[in-house]
Amino acid sequence: MAYVPTISLAPSAVERWTTCTASPEFLLENKKRLPNDRTQFNVEGNQAHLIANAVLLGRKIPTHCPKTGKIDPEKIPEMTRYAKGFKNYCLSEIGLTEWKTEQQIDLFYRPESNGYIDFIGLVPMKLIKVVDLKYGQGVAVSAEENDQMAIYARSYIEQELIEGLDFDDDTQISMAIWQPRVRDGDIESTWTIPWRELKEHTDRIASIARMIIANKPGTTVFAPSEDACRWCPAKTFCKAKNDPALKLVPSKVVEGKLVLPSPNAMNEEQIAYLLRHGKDLVKWIEDSKKVFYSRALDGHIPKGYKLVKGRGGRKWEDPDDAIETLEMYLSEEVVRPRGIISPNQAEAALAEVGLGKDSLPKIRHFTGKPALALLEDSRPSINVDPTSVFEDVSEDDLPSTDEMSDLL
Repeated sequence: MAYVPTISLAPSAVERWTTCTASPEFLLENKKRLPNDRTQFNVEGNQAHLIANAVLLGRKIPTHCPKTGKIDPEKIPEMTRYAKGFKNYCLSEIGLTEWKTEQQIDLFYRPESNGYIDFIGLVPMKLIKVVDLKYGQGVAVSAEENDQMAIYARSYIEQELIEGLDFDDDTQISMAIWQPRVRDGDIESTWTIPWRELKEHTDRIASIARMIIANKPGTTVFAPSEDACRWCPAKTFCKAKNDPALKLVPSKVVEGKLVLPSPNAMNEEQIAYLLRHGKDLVKWIEDSKKVFYSRALDGHIPKGYKLVKGRGGRKWEDPDDAIETLEMYLSEEVVRPRGIISPNQAEAALAEVGLGKDSLPKIRHFTGKPALALLEDSRPSINVDPTSVFEDVSEDDLPSTDEMSDLL
């Protein structure tokens, strides 16, 4: 029987599809237009979860990930270190008698679909603890009223029925996010409510899911918002999101160049609208650049452009040795705010205490990611294997926006 694609109501995208209820069908209809979802960040995330699972179960640390292939040997020590921290956090609950890791669950609002819980533990007659490992380095994700965590918890409870456990409407459900590499916010976040409240909270999600699945004409709507659109793969070509921004000011194309009106020629209404919604246009441009770059790596290079070698970067030859060396001159808080600082950060920190580059630990130089450049750029064109560009590049070692090629 041939595979028939269906709409996706994934827990990780619940903020989008419960707000913009027309988006699941729209994504299915435009499946061929969606960008490649393989990035450095989800590759690292898959590998980090695999290693965390091995550490929790006391198994040998894997060197190969079924989803992403070989794990970079230089990343394994760091992933293992964070995995041990994750294990300590998960098993720290007093009275924990039973726990599971990488538990597959049937989604309570759509049993034919499933998901995975990173960790779930039981404290008889008191608590059910669900923990999600986030390996990203950006802004901290809060567990408070987090619908994704609520879906995981309810789906597991309804699937298992908690047989043999004194479980009632007052049993506490603890939903936690542990994000060890976060740069802005707390490493851990917890949301604890009784089972009664969790059911009430997630009944709304189930109601919306049933409405989307029924797909009755006129029931779903496009409702763009900052949160709903942030991770939507169709945000660069969604008319509901982009049409208002693209119609900010009248424009025309002359001899292949976009001509915008002089600010002095704009009326008060246009100026007010631009000031209110201009950030949406800027965000659309930045999102479009990312999509064009992803397509270019897959061989679909925009007309008039080419791929060239990007600027290189630096990383520690031996991270453990780097920590030991740097802590001879700098405090632990500076060297390891949430993981070892980058070579660029270390160089700046050493300069502040009067030391030069000769005090830096051993550094390995590497070639940066490919970059998009105009055809008239002097750098030679290169061919790229899209599976080989996920080099471990710290954000501090990346070129600034001004240094990147102009794509538009």
